[in-house]
Amino acid sequence: AINWMRVFYALRGTVVLRLGPRILPILKTLGEVYDFVLITLFFTGACTHTFYALSSQGWGDILFSTYRLGFLGEIPDDEHVDDLDWKSVQDIAFIATSFVFSVSLTNIFIGVMSNAFDSYTDRVDELLMRTRASIGMRYTLRSGGRLML
Repeated sequence: AINWMRVFYALRGTVVLRLGPRILPILKTLGEVYDFVLITLFFTGACTHTFYALSSQGWGDILFSTYRLGFLGEIPDDEHVDDLDWKSVQDIAFIATSFVFSVSLTNIFIGVMSNAFDSYTDRVDELLMRTRASIGMRYTLRSGGRLML
């Protein structure tokens, strides 16, 4: 898989079949994911901590259940309910978590990625020139400044 990504990355400055202009907006858009992942990690931590306080299970099980609920939309079984007195609180936490992850964060992620892709697509000529100049500069520096003809 890494070799395929290297080939994909190497083709970013190519104008043959307009591969570079097609690849660059995608690569730049994927770079926008890091900020969103950081925010999502805080939400995941908060939800995991809430479920940990309401349950007698270990961190690992609760973290995996939170992942399944938030990212996969998988509804947990009722086997996780330890005490019927806390069932209503657990249900409220479940509803809030499923709303935050499944609806809010997913839609925000789609919006952020769509806007980033549109922005980079509008600037594709500038990105291609910068990328090709960077590739040329790197090649020239590696060859010791000599022109290879």
